[in-house]
Amino acid sequence: MISRQGSGYFVREHQPVIWHASRPERNVQTSVLPADAWSHCVREQGRTPEEKIRIVVGVPNARIAAALQLKPGEEVVGRLRERYVDGVLSTLADSYYPESLVRDSPIMLPYDVQPGVYAILASRGAGFTRNRDEIITRMPNREEANRLKLGPGTPIAEHLRVSFTPSNRPVRLLLSILPGDKVTIAYESFAT
Repeated sequence: MISRQGSGYFVREHQPVIWHASRPERNVQTSVLPADAWSHCVREQGRTPEEKIRIVVGVPNARIAAALQLKPGEEVVGRLRERYVDGVLSTLADSYYPESLVRDSPIMLPYDVQPGVYAILASRGAGFTRNRDEIITRMPNREEANRLKLGPGTPIAEHLRVSFTPSNRPVRLLLSILPGDKVTIAYESFAT
């Protein structure tokens, strides 16, 4: 329930999108944009995905540098995305790559990458074969709450995914902010 001063209490609309985070992140369909795994999940649920992408290049903060095992002063390319579901901002999803790895590639452009980031990295000898995920649940900071239009008391999940090549080289860090009232994270695992 949410309250509006002078209007009473209302039931918050609750139709979270399910993000199947364990699905492979390889574009399999290039006839529709955006074509990433997240967008496929949104479409499968009869909803409409959209992304707004901004590119930044520079020396990252200590957390990003450590995750990507960068040397001091080494730069990254950041693809900072706002992800929308049915026209409503749903998720903040920022991907970071070593600048030396993606220099002069489509990854540096503020558009949906075709045939996909994985294919571009693979063509440069850096296709990733495994991910390490960390999920932290916390309350949003003021900027996150304002951007995502979160009601009081709405928690977020901060999802950090580092992608590695077969030789254990980290080539991408994905940092997503997922509002608890807009996104459900689903994982599938197999018994061994």
